[in-house]
Amino acid sequence: MAEKPDNTDQQAVWTIRTDKGKTFGPASLETLRSWASDGRIAPTCEASQDGETWTPVTSLPLDMDWIAEVSHATFYGPIHRNALEELARDGSLAPSAPRFQRVTADSPDPASLTAAAQDATAARDKAIARADALEQQLANSQRQLDQTTADLKARDHEFDAERQELKAAINRAQADTIKKEGRLSTLESENTRLTQALQEAKETANRASEADHQLTLLHASIADLTTRNETLRHDLRQAEHSLSTLQTQLDKSRQELQQTHNRLKLRQEQFEQTRAQIRQLLVTLEQDDSPEIEDAEIISEPTIIPPVAPPAGKRAAASISLADIEKQAQRELREIGKNGNAVFARQPKK
Repeated sequence: MAEKPDNTDQQAVWTIRTDKGKTFGPASLETLRSWASDGRIAPTCEASQDGETWTPVTSLPLDMDWIAEVSHATFYGPIHRNALEELARDGSLAPSAPRFQRVTADSPDPASLTAAAQDATAARDKAIARADALEQQLANSQRQLDQTTADLKARDHEFDAERQELKAAINRAQADTIKKEGRLSTLESENTRLTQALQEAKETANRASEADHQLTLLHASIADLTTRNETLRHDLRQAEHSLSTLQTQLDKSRQELQQTHNRLKLRQEQFEQTRAQIRQLLVTLEQDDSPEIEDAEIISEPTIIPPVAPPAGKRAAASISLADIEKQAQRELREIGKNGNAVFARQPKK
């Protein structure tokens, strides 16, 4: 009978064999504990110091004491607690799955150990079968994944072309949008300008209406002023005609007055000559001392010229006073002519 290996020897080195027959190691118990904590050692693995005698790794002091119920009446373990927590973190194990800790006695019963080993072997066989099924499912899933990946790559090429077309369409749409936004901005500016122009046109129309009203009033005023102007022009023409008539009459009166003045001047000279003759005659008579002259008396008195009434106005001065003056001058000259040689007459003796 082979000697039973010492599982507690810290200096011993161990080789690990998986249920697939793959081995790795050798490694010390401390290293195996680290592998168990990382989940690198499955509960179906076996360990050996000499490569001939193999024992379940669960019999080594690796703290692989935790079992989890993955489904109803299906358990997985024992494994390290940290490995169990890692399975729960990555989703391989439901966080709510029941967990149990295995407790071993210090002096186990050989029959119990044999039964436990048989159970473990049966569980290992079932796990191997389950692992084979899972590997087959994994292979099928891998094939499906490869096919899906190939399909996805083909579709990805198609999608890439579609993406390129869509990207080009998006770029064109963005360019059109920018153009439309610019056009919209231009139209908004134009609308604002047209609104302002319309408002200004309304204000201009209002001012034009007011200007038309004022123009109508001005036309009425101009018509009234035109009528007044025509009336004034008519009155002015009449006044000019009257003034021309008066000017003609005035010129005629001035000519007549000048002629009368000349005649009076001539008569005045004749009168002065007659007076000089009379004075000479008187001097001669005084020198002769004639008695007939002493008894002489004036038989004719000087004619008294009636005063001429002042003119009542410009028209009267132009048409009446000159005629009166001329008539008066003519009367005076006639009297002088009649009595020029008989101023003195000899008075008959009594």
